[in-house]
Amino acid sequence: MKGKNQTSVTEFILLGFSDLPKLQSLLFVMFLIMYILTLLGNISITTIVRVDPQLHKPMYYFLTNLSFVDICYSSTITPKALVDFKVEENTISLLECATQLFMFINMTAAECLLLTVMSYDRYVAICNPLHYPVVMTRRVCGQMMIGVYIFSTVCSFMHTVNIFSVNFCGSNKINHFYCDAHPLLKLSCSDTFFNEMVLSILAGIVGFLSVITIVLSYILIISAILRIRSSEGRHKAFSTCASHLFTVILFFGTLTFIYVIPSSQFSLYINRVLSVIYTMVIPMVNPMIYSLRNKDVKQALRKILEKRWFSESIQLIILWKMKGKNQTFVTEFILLGFSDLSNLQSLLFVVFLVMYVLNLLGNISIITLIRIDPHLRTPMYFFLTNLSFVDICYSSTVTPKALVDFKVEKSTISLFECATQLCIFVTVGTTECFLLVVMAYDRYVAICNPLLYTVVMTRRVCICLVISAYMVSTVYSLIQTINTFSMTFCGSNEINHFYCDIPPLFKLSCSDTYSNEVVLSILAGIVGVVTVTAIVLSYTFIISSILRIRSSEGRRKAFSTCASHFTTVILFFGTLIFMYVIPSSHFSLSMNRMVSVVYTMAIPMVNPMIYSFRNKDVKQALRKVLEKKLVH
Repeated sequence: MKGKNQTSVTEFILLGFSDLPKLQSLLFVMFLIMYILTLLGNISITTIVRVDPQLHKPMYYFLTNLSFVDICYSSTITPKALVDFKVEENTISLLECATQLFMFINMTAAECLLLTVMSYDRYVAICNPLHYPVVMTRRVCGQMMIGVYIFSTVCSFMHTVNIFSVNFCGSNKINHFYCDAHPLLKLSCSDTFFNEMVLSILAGIVGFLSVITIVLSYILIISAILRIRSSEGRHKAFSTCASHLFTVILFFGTLTFIYVIPSSQFSLYINRVLSVIYTMVIPMVNPMIYSLRNKDVKQALRKILEKRWFSESIQLIILWKMKGKNQTFVTEFILLGFSDLSNLQSLLFVVFLVMYVLNLLGNISIITLIRIDPHLRTPMYFFLTNLSFVDICYSSTVTPKALVDFKVEKSTISLFECATQLCIFVTVGTTECFLLVVMAYDRYVAICNPLLYTVVMTRRVCICLVISAYMVSTVYSLIQTINTFSMTFCGSNEINHFYCDIPPLFKLSCSDTYSNEVVLSILAGIVGVVTVTAIVLSYTFIISSILRIRSSEGRRKAFSTCASHFTTVILFFGTLIFMYVIPSSHFSLSMNRMVSVVYTMAIPMVNPMIYSFRNKDVKQALRKVLEKKLVH
């Protein structure tokens, strides 16, 4: 490009749905709902297949891989699209764009090949049923999946290298909500004929092989089905491949519309709608197709919906592990709570209710103040709104159940409800840990690098940090919940606590808990060490920077910006250490319960007070609101 006054593009702008400003909030909600349903649906399918022995077959092994691909597929596009709805300029760096394109093509090719493998599986099952167990062995299925992932990765790598070998030196605006091959080639300022040819050849090979194999498989399948004499037999044979056929039509149908039929025949609006169907709707509806149109999956799902799965699976485990022993399995627990303080039940009910109401009022007030006051729309207060939201969820996981238990004779909780409470409790507890770390990092940047603060702590960075906190916490919580409820409960069912927590549940197990305790300690240790180390390092640098400030007024002002957060950190991690680090034998039962009340109810209640009484900006915002109300 010698002699040309052109600059290379280092980042792109995703135009997305910027031409629909009035629909931004609606589209954000729609995309978020679709993404949540995608995650829930595909995780549910994977879980159902894993826990139900009747689904341990090649067909469902491939289905779990399809669910995994759909999760990765949607996660490559949707989180970025959601963030872009909330930022002013939807930029994406060259490296991020290449990574997104690579992952997107990888998952697309994997889904194509996976649907091909699934059609071959149905062909063998229907056309050669006697040879099915011999042909579709576990090893063969594993080798097929490895082949699918390797081939799709190689194909994706070649596509990505081909696309990003062109020069981008003109416009950097991608007329799409994600990085795709065709919109990127349109931005190139070099000749793209060769690149388009390579793209067409590679895509044609994958598409042609997939479609031909699927069509041939279904020709042979339909031919075999039509040779079955009884209508019942034909119906049964077709039902085993109906879900797959429907998924194939949806997937390849939208692929054809987007990439085969020229885009000039459709408006930009139609193309975007098709892209949403392709990248978000199909991964969302696939689990519905396989659950609504598949008898085996419906039966397994029905067990879970009727809450029988826990008791049945535990019964099977106990019958297998404890043959010859006269023991019964647990299907529900009794929360002893404060039953030994019968004279204080009414007083404790009132105290818990007052704390819960104050918690809701305080945290909702903090969220409302930050939303309505323009001066509080900074990263620090964005994190504070999330902390308030987490505190509401935190207390709401435990307190309503505890309040109900004060008014009933027997405080029972089913195994399913106990697992749900534990999962949510661990999720929000871990999220609070990570949020406090993020807030410590925010204070570190603000005090130690004030000139770079607006550059480092952009809106996009803040959103990504918060999303990461929620995602890591959810994964951690699922692992801990599964680890806890993989034990057998067949003795006493009385939990000496007012909510389901891991240590009291470990004490009730009648199986060896050594490996579970090791997993618990390792995971909790990792989270604890990472969060505490990050906070300690942040405050070490913060205090060092504050001490270097010459004027006492400057030091006071700098310290005041992190005083509220520092107080919250000490309260939160202090009670955590009392509850989970120091051995419970060092304290009485009443002391342990008191610390638990502080941890689950008092801290979420006092956090808004800490941030309102010790924070100048929040106090000013609150004063403005109160003055306006008094004037009116």
